[in-house]
Amino acid sequence: MFGNMGKIKDAMEAAKNPGESEQIRALAGAFAAVERDQRAALREHADALGVDPEEVGLAAEPDEEARIAELCAAVGARVTGNPWETWTEHVAPEDLEGDAAEAFAGVDAHEWDEERERIIDEWRSNDDLDTSDYTDDDVLAADVQSRFGVTVDEFEEYVINYSPGRVFEELLAGEFEAHTEAIEALSEEVDE
Repeated sequence: MFGNMGKIKDAMEAAKNPGESEQIRALAGAFAAVERDQRAALREHADALGVDPEEVGLAAEPDEEARIAELCAAVGARVTGNPWETWTEHVAPEDLEGDAAEAFAGVDAHEWDEERERIIDEWRSNDDLDTSDYTDDDVLAADVQSRFGVTVDEFEEYVINYSPGRVFEELLAGEFEAHTEAIEALSEEVDE
């Protein structure tokens, strides 16, 4: 009976911080090893076909420890953590100012349209700025770049289109999706 108490305690600790659980790290390690082996085989296949692996989305294998950390962070974010923090650390562009952008994370299209208009109006009404030679898109681009460190397209992709569920999906399934896309691209090469 008391032997089970240790297992229960371990399970409770894993539930509190799944990203640091030995069992989850071991599972993430096995997952990362499968991804690594698939990536290596696909890169060899691309080379055999005379295709640059990078052109079909097969970058060099990521550092295995970094990948394990990403997978553990995904589990932690899904169970108990902060999905936005995990998203900005592991998925979003490095230049994104995550703290500043968080207020806009996942806003709906209508809210984003209103914010875009507000930004443009604010810049255009500022007497200290001469924006007459710039399009609305230029003004918006300058604002987003200055406040959030990324382009408007990146901001929309990684902030406006953010959702907590996407963190887990991107970090867990992202490599397999990239491999599937590479297989399709390599199949097209074989067909030609």
